[in-house]
Amino acid sequence: MGCNPGSERRLSSGTLFRLARANRREEEHMKHGRLKRKACVLASWAVILALASVLCAQNTGQQPSTAQQDILDLQNARDYFTKGQLDDAKKICDRLATKSGPVATDALDLLNQIQVRRASEQVVNQVEEDARHGECQQAAALLQGIHQRDPSHPGLSIIDDAVQRCKSAAPVAAPTPPALQQGITLFNNGEYEKALRSFKSQRSANPPLLQLQEWIDKATRALEAERRETPAKPAAVARPKSQEKDRASQEAVLADAIHEFYAGNLPHAEQELEQYVAEPGTHQALAYFYQGAIACTNYFLAGAKDDQQESQARDFFSKARQADGGFTPPGDFVSPKIMKVYQETAAGS
Repeated sequence: MGCNPGSERRLSSGTLFRLARANRREEEHMKHGRLKRKACVLASWAVILALASVLCAQNTGQQPSTAQQDILDLQNARDYFTKGQLDDAKKICDRLATKSGPVATDALDLLNQIQVRRASEQVVNQVEEDARHGECQQAAALLQGIHQRDPSHPGLSIIDDAVQRCKSAAPVAAPTPPALQQGITLFNNGEYEKALRSFKSQRSANPPLLQLQEWIDKATRALEAERRETPAKPAAVARPKSQEKDRASQEAVLADAIHEFYAGNLPHAEQELEQYVAEPGTHQALAYFYQGAIACTNYFLAGAKDDQQESQARDFFSKARQADGGFTPPGDFVSPKIMKVYQETAAGS
């Protein structure tokens, strides 16, 4: 039988109709919250097109354009990052970050991910060590931080299991007797005299409270230490919380600020650092350094055009040097561009 030209045209029309219908469905999907997925697909297609362009150029004896090569290099950096070859990924991103356009922005984003991953590696080692030594609560707290900052970390499932085994093996702590709870609450609030009276009132409890004498001794020592520090303080004035507790709380603010920096939440990190330096802690220089790192990051993300942001970063770096002349910055965990600004500032001070 001969071919019927009309059937070929009908077949082509049907194909076009199906393609148009598929396009309409895609538009409906995008309207229902799939813009992010579409963006990822488009980004993947951009890489595929760049690869195709390079192959075509090679087949025709031509060299790929600089933009095409940059896209390929960025994809190679992502592949290295996925495989855990962070040094190789960082070398590529350091070069691409100096360029202009979207490739530079994506390279900076990947550099931040590399910094977070390296910081996570150190925390992972600490989690594993804590779990081996039965420090389950501390291990679980550190693990939660990794989940928040670096949810794609390839070792999460392993350390999740390690922490879970630690919790399963840990002996179950005896519940606090209700008769002691009021005194413990007063003690934790720094009201040692009231706590001591509450504990002593339970001496006649039947059966005897196993932890009672331990708490009486704790409250007695805390009350004596407080009286030595403030001998002239009126008894009617409420007792403050211990200075050690305040310092620990202040250092927790700094630790959270650094975690937020590596998680990319710069406004929150900046706010917590301002809170920390307003009430100086024991790591004032480190706080100033990360304030400078945030200002530097904003400066480079904006195209390195805002002289005021650069000046602000240098001011913070100078304050870090003034706060501690022997301060050593965490150079392995921040961008080389940030470290360059810090080193230039230190050399000029």
